[in-house]
Amino acid sequence: MAALNNGSSEFDRFPFPAWVEDARTGEVVARNQCAKAAGRLTHCAVKGSRLRRFPLPAIPAPGALVVMEPYPGDPGCGMEELRNRIHEALARHEPLHTVLHQLAQGSEDALPGVRVLVFQLVDGVLRAHSGAHPGDGLVAALDGLAPGGPAAAPWWPLRGEIVRLGQSGGWAPFLLVAHAAGIGQCWSDLLVTAAGEVVGTLTLFLPADASALEGRCRKLEELKHLAALALEQHHLLEELYFLAQRDTLTGVWNRTQACRLLGQVLAGASIPPAVVCLELTGFHRVHAILGSGIGDELLREAANRLRSSLNPADHLARIGADDFVVILPDVAGEAEAVQVAAHLQARLSALYEIGGHSIQISATAGISFGDLLEGQPDLALRQARMAMESAQQSAPGSLECFNPAMQSKSRERMILEDLLRNALPHGELFLHYQPQFCLRTGALAGCEALMRWRQPHVGLVSPATFIPLAEEIGLILPFGEWGLEEACRQSRLWFHSGHAIRIGVNVSPYQFQTGDLVRQVEATLASTGLPPDLLELEITESAILNDLDAAIAQMCEIQRLGVTFALDDFGTGQSSLAWLRDLPVQRLKIDRRFLQEMDSGPRTPILHSIISLAHELHLTVIIEGIETEDQFQHVQALGCDEVQGFLRGKPTDAERFANLYLAPAAVINYS
Repeated sequence: MAALNNGSSEFDRFPFPAWVEDARTGEVVARNQCAKAAGRLTHCAVKGSRLRRFPLPAIPAPGALVVMEPYPGDPGCGMEELRNRIHEALARHEPLHTVLHQLAQGSEDALPGVRVLVFQLVDGVLRAHSGAHPGDGLVAALDGLAPGGPAAAPWWPLRGEIVRLGQSGGWAPFLLVAHAAGIGQCWSDLLVTAAGEVVGTLTLFLPADASALEGRCRKLEELKHLAALALEQHHLLEELYFLAQRDTLTGVWNRTQACRLLGQVLAGASIPPAVVCLELTGFHRVHAILGSGIGDELLREAANRLRSSLNPADHLARIGADDFVVILPDVAGEAEAVQVAAHLQARLSALYEIGGHSIQISATAGISFGDLLEGQPDLALRQARMAMESAQQSAPGSLECFNPAMQSKSRERMILEDLLRNALPHGELFLHYQPQFCLRTGALAGCEALMRWRQPHVGLVSPATFIPLAEEIGLILPFGEWGLEEACRQSRLWFHSGHAIRIGVNVSPYQFQTGDLVRQVEATLASTGLPPDLLELEITESAILNDLDAAIAQMCEIQRLGVTFALDDFGTGQSSLAWLRDLPVQRLKIDRRFLQEMDSGPRTPILHSIISLAHELHLTVIIEGIETEDQFQHVQALGCDEVQGFLRGKPTDAERFANLYLAPAAVINYS
């Protein structure tokens, strides 16, 4: 949508939220200050409560209250006609200033000799509406005062009482204007909605010698009701319009409005507009660990950073939990679009200080260009998202431009996603077991349970493909719970047949961070009957990285059940040797990447140091990925305790595992 100004019919017809952003200065200002920024209004923004309605103030002790008892000689003086006229205007959703202008004009007709103003409470100030000409000096003098503070409106404390303008010092700045208009008295009362919210005042001004309000109770109550009704409907329409087009959390456009705006840009563009889709990589983890309050503040701050980085002609929308879209109508080709997107990524990736937490996330971006001939805004948005998802899969935090090959790749991913959702209920998941051997004796030391998926129409799907996808779409929690129970059930069967072997079960960081793992492990041990000392949970550094203290507390609770822990893939992340001292782990699994670089030499001293330190801390060291005899001989010389890898045993199903490794003579000679 093009920038709006105070003269825009769109602005009058559908009032925007109470806070807007000055495109020149970037400052968020009240909507009633829009005249100062005419022609420079762009994005609306929420700042606290949009309406800032005041609670109903306490009514003071009675003072010079107006006598407003009805009397038989009061026929209504056109009130029924005024009421019908206002109701019709409200039914037609006419602009608020038009309705209140009619109300003030009609009120003055019904109350001869009285000046009527309706003050609307907006963002802590009272906006004046009258039936007079806009250039009226009285209206201009009284408009925009606050109910409290140094510039307090002197009529705000009145509660249905009439006072002379000189009775208090608050009237001093307005006496000259009032006397010039022949005004010497004021009556005012609050406008209160059916929900009890104060939304303004009905304020009447009279000549100094007038007593025209006596006996007008029915008229005044009717006028107050009509004015409050008009203001309440205006607020409700404002809320509905906001909800229809804006993201309620950040104040930026929503997906529906983004499509509409992109459609308008495509219809009037001479060059293809760029569409940038941005995802806050790592947001879900922040939300899960620090809670929704911190997550919401992070999203608001991200939206503010994007908004302040854009030009007035650009459009910003939030289209998903952590996804934003930026429409750039005026970019000159792919190179400029990439430059803008990279700048937005940098802004989003800067450190966040929220609620006492220092939060570091990244942003992944995808770019597409709208087709002027096709004119399909939704297609351009989908293509930008495809490019973003492709970048996310390749390297989180990177940037890619859409190409047609992504279309088929995205379709394949969608199909795989649908198939994966049915994997557990259709019984397509199963476990393979990989043996672990003691280097000193060659005996079977334990095994690791590894999840597999065989889809009837696709075949065997690699864990490197479906495990990350399960984590991304929220299936890893039920998958992990099923895997833990199935592994414990199988180990219990082997235990009954006389083979008490340790079984390792991988725990996803998402499982670990839910805080429900203790209950889950306890319930699984109870239901399967597996001795706790035969279960080992394998956790990675990423599961404990964000909150080490909470991780240790949870691990200690599980350890009290008799379950042991192994720290998996050690050496690949942000490893700290101090963790080996603090974490309640019994086994250290060194990542296979150390083996792949061991032949060149540099890793050997590091590996030897890790093994030595682990032994000093009474930890068992197991190295994964042993695939060659040279690797085997090397780790044996380094003093490693156990090995796991294709050289000595590939993952296999439970029956074959039992036949190969659980027979009485299943001892492999390593000498």
